[in-house]
Amino acid sequence: MKMWLVLFLAMSIALVACPRNGSAEVQSFADEVDWIQTLVDRGEALDNEKSPEIYAEAMQLAEALIEAYPDSARSHYSLAIAAGNLALYKGGKDKVRLAKVIKDSLDESLRIDPEMADAYRVRGVYFYELATLSRILKLFAKVLYGGLPAGSLEDAASDLTTAMTLDPKSIYAHYNLAKTRYAQKNYGAAKELCNMIPNLTDTDDQDPQTRLDAAELARKAAKEIAKRANRRG
Repeated sequence: MKMWLVLFLAMSIALVACPRNGSAEVQSFADEVDWIQTLVDRGEALDNEKSPEIYAEAMQLAEALIEAYPDSARSHYSLAIAAGNLALYKGGKDKVRLAKVIKDSLDESLRIDPEMADAYRVRGVYFYELATLSRILKLFAKVLYGGLPAGSLEDAASDLTTAMTLDPKSIYAHYNLAKTRYAQKNYGAAKELCNMIPNLTDTDDQDPQTRLDAAELARKAAKEIAKRANRRG
């Protein structure tokens, strides 16, 4: 049985066993954070037309959590991950608005907790996606919707390097930093980062797929290194 199907079935059982009719039923901050993450995970597992509704609910709960716990980095991070997933299903003005919510939420998380590895990882990937967006799409966003937040490959590399320093076992951080180095045409660094991943232990359900992606990226980087060597020869 596929991992996502197992995850979905497990979440469905949990949702039936623990019905919820509003945030008042969750008694602790940790439970509220966990519930928001559960909703995000459920939306990812479903990956269909119902997912945006689930992410929108997660966003509403995260906004309420910020109202109750404005000084918690995890409150703002919860809003960022919910908004990030919802943005995948939106276009145009809504996507630009959500991009700003994501950036502002992650910035606030790191202002409160400068050692929050999760926030550095997510913001690093966010910067990478912004930096690799086509110029035409950036122009459309600027003309039609006032533009996107700033972000560069250097910003992405900085955040992902910090994330790796704070959490050296993160496969996700290693792989995304490797992608960033590859985009910077630093193929040696990209290959080296990918080759570190087989020595790391899975800590996330997506890590097995990330391993495969990293192996493919390592092969691409090796080809680029060989091309450079041939040109020099």
